[in-house]
Amino acid sequence: MTKITSFILAFTLSPLALVFTSIQGTTSPNIHTVNSMGSHNIVELFGCNKTTLSDLPKLEKIFIQAANLAGAKKIGVITHQTAEGINSCIVLVSESHLSIHAFPALDYAAIDIFTCGECDNEKAIAHIKQQLQAQSNHSKKITRGIYKQGISRSRYNPNKDNQKGEHLIVELYGCEENIINDEKKIEEILKKAVQKTGAQIIDSVPYKFHPQGVSCIVLAKNGSQITIHTWPELSEKYCAIDILTCGNYKPDEAFLFLKKELKGKTSHAIKIPRGFSPAGVVEQICPPEDLTVTLTQPG
Repeated sequence: MTKITSFILAFTLSPLALVFTSIQGTTSPNIHTVNSMGSHNIVELFGCNKTTLSDLPKLEKIFIQAANLAGAKKIGVITHQTAEGINSCIVLVSESHLSIHAFPALDYAAIDIFTCGECDNEKAIAHIKQQLQAQSNHSKKITRGIYKQGISRSRYNPNKDNQKGEHLIVELYGCEENIINDEKKIEEILKKAVQKTGAQIIDSVPYKFHPQGVSCIVLAKNGSQITIHTWPELSEKYCAIDILTCGNYKPDEAFLFLKKELKGKTSHAIKIPRGFSPAGVVEQICPPEDLTVTLTQPG
């Protein structure tokens, strides 16, 4: 078996069983409103320059430049290269985060940009595409925040042979204020959540805003990460959480653990396949009709 074949097989996911009740069939989208806390862009870049994807210091420079172009303020950076040559870079900004997990052997990069305030994510994305010389891309824009009405639902069965990872976008409400305003406690909880997925922790960066709010990123092995941004000052006691895993890991278990540890009362979550999957497909994993339903650990 060649090295490149081994590399590709190592990052092809085996089927994963959801621990949640799946949504059966599809319905027409329900009109819903959301008090926006920011814009979240999920971008898949294909046919990228292999040399650039292999150069971790250059990727870090590109993403710091992208943050500046978006109008975001850098407050921390984590970078890591695996033995297989996967490069990861997460830039924590005062407005949330930008991240890349680059797979040079596949000419592929998974991009994640979440910002609040007046940042221009499109400027950052355009810069990243240009610098990586991407030949094609898939992208999805999600409004993060406080959902007030029903959420549209859909079902999708991803092609696991092409999928490289799973990305949970979680809105968590009714959390314990003292917990979500404590950066040390948040970092400890996120590290334990990463361990619940089965991934190995590489590094973490917590940040405390004043007077209130916490951001924390935890980078894990093989292009996985968990990030959180908290708003304890809101009546909803809101947390924006992202759980991105690459490989045969368990993002759903991390979700259940975080909801329990943060004392979350209600939640809304979607799952997005990352990799060579059709653009814009999502799978609802929380009851869309009644966001007050509390999910419990099966069995």
